[in-house]
Amino acid sequence: MAFDQFDNASRVAQLNAGREILPRDFKVSSVSALLQLVQGDASIAASCQRHASALATQDGVSNACDILTEHFAPVETLQQTAVLSNCRYSSAVPATEG
Repeated sequence: MAFDQFDNASRVAQLNAGREILPRDFKVSSVSALLQLVQGDASIAASCQRHASALATQDGVSNACDILTEHFAPVETLQQTAVLSNCRYSSAVPATEG
């Protein structure tokens, strides 16, 4: 199990979209009982439907791109400024002939 799977399982449980099971409890009997419980739980079904409807109205890819652009735009601006500064400095230094 990867490290983020514990966080994902916890979020699913907090959203009432499922239940989490710890690796130490991961046995056929435990998983089977938990699957039956989840499949028969009307509140989980309703919660999943509510979350699915909310997600269907959003453009996840566009939202992710916007967030990444906002986050990395300052870095890109700083890099462009540094490149421009380097160009100014390098153009001020006369070229040497070899």
